[in-house]
Amino acid sequence: MDLSEVYADTKTKCTSGKYKDIPIDKSELYIYKQLNLERRFPKTNVIVVNQDTLLTCKVFATSDNKDINNVCALNMANEFHAGGAVEHGARAQEEELFRRTNYFKSLTEEFYPIERPNCVYTPNVSCIKDENYKDLENEEIFSCAFIASPAIVTPDTKEELIDGKFSMEYVKYKKMADKLLMCRIIDNIFACAYDKGHTTLVLGALGCGVFRNPPKEVVDIFNMALDKYDGCFNTVAFSVLSKRDKNYEIFDKFIDR
Repeated sequence: MDLSEVYADTKTKCTSGKYKDIPIDKSELYIYKQLNLERRFPKTNVIVVNQDTLLTCKVFATSDNKDINNVCALNMANEFHAGGAVEHGARAQEEELFRRTNYFKSLTEEFYPIERPNCVYTPNVSCIKDENYKDLENEEIFSCAFIASPAIVTPDTKEELIDGKFSMEYVKYKKMADKLLMCRIIDNIFACAYDKGHTTLVLGALGCGVFRNPPKEVVDIFNMALDKYDGCFNTVAFSVLSKRDKNYEIFDKFIDR
């Protein structure tokens, strides 16, 4: 099967096939707001891994440890269409989530376009396929929540050369307004997951793929949020699957632990 056929298979099995009776809750728009934070843990454990989002979610969601198995993950979403270009077999993170879960049944077009920095929260999404698109047995299925949040698309950037050399580490936002909006987007992701009571938050290199946000600047913004929300989660995991870019390397090097 090609990737569009994989998605068609997922939809069929989740609507009229063997997974049709798996429950999923209704999504809700989460409006940007500031919260009064209460530390729930002595310190937040922060990790960076080079693997896809659902594999990282599985590690925590299937744990017997109640301090880590209440998982919420970031869907690095398309702002206009639920699932992005999943119908056409696109390979980005959001499309992969739709191919391997019943997410499509709850994250629907009624929530679009998503106006930044707002996001859409979906509880109780079930993963029904593995990374090779093999159907999971009932005892292998796991669930977690998702936050659909679109990054800024292709912001203006400026490059700084250090000793005459270019590096993605030195690319920055050209407009302060873009950086401030990304700060609000990322803060709202943390706020939503905290407000809904999750103990583990799985994130990614938000906007650092085809949306072309500067990865080091995005890391710096994440670090500000990690400091603000320290102790609000047991674990924050950055799941940065990098095959043809430096995103994992940059996140692993600069994310504060």
